[in-house]
Amino acid sequence: GGPRVGAGLLDASDALAIEKIFSESGRLIGDVGIVDFVRALCAVSREEMEASPDLPHTYCMQRIVEVVEANMDRVRIVWGRVWAILGPHFERAALGPQPTAAAAAT
Repeated sequence: GGPRVGAGLLDASDALAIEKIFSESGRLIGDVGIVDFVRALCAVSREEMEASPDLPHTYCMQRIVEVVEANMDRVRIVWGRVWAILGPHFERAALGPQPTAAAAAT
């Protein structure tokens, strides 16, 4: 029983740390950090959707929505750079074959 409980705590703390990556993305300094982060997240999301088009994979899409919410107050020029990446990604997801991904994108 003991080692199993410890593993569960480790998993929970890992999940919390991973969650913070997205929810605290508004703290990334400057436009380069957030733009690179969004670009990478969209690339992983695209791979997630293309990996198996018949199965809904929306983990990254949900995280993108979190990142959008955490970064809405960025200056307009930075937000424009972020949106230049997000817009086409949302469009691709919304028009794709996965209804779940399409719903998450809209």
